[in-house]
Amino acid sequence: MSLRTTSTATPSYDEQYHEFVERSQAFEQSYEKIVGSVSDSLSLRSNILRSDSGDTLTINMNTATLKEWVQLLGIGEVYAQRILEHRNTHGDFTRLEDLMEVKGIGQKWWEKLKIHLYIESAIE
Repeated sequence: MSLRTTSTATPSYDEQYHEFVERSQAFEQSYEKIVGSVSDSLSLRSNILRSDSGDTLTINMNTATLKEWVQLLGIGEVYAQRILEHRNTHGDFTRLEDLMEVKGIGQKWWEKLKIHLYIESAIE
């Protein structure tokens, strides 16, 4: 009785490293197509919820501009525009929860955003 062994060459460290680098670069290129530069995205993400003074950023839902909305994590220009259109169509927000009436903003997302929101009337 003889045992047959199949030998498959184990890739060397250099081969494994080379494959890792190639896959990482492919991932980075795909990521950049979706969100832009990785370094820009990471630096933006680390500072995104801070005001110029270093405090946690909060915005007034009834007066915030598109530029202010997009500073919030997860709110890009498309969602910021939807929020502004909702406010223009339906009037000032009266409760923080009203943000969930905007298409695409659900309970989970709102839970993450609510600490950065407050409401004051646009006319005082």
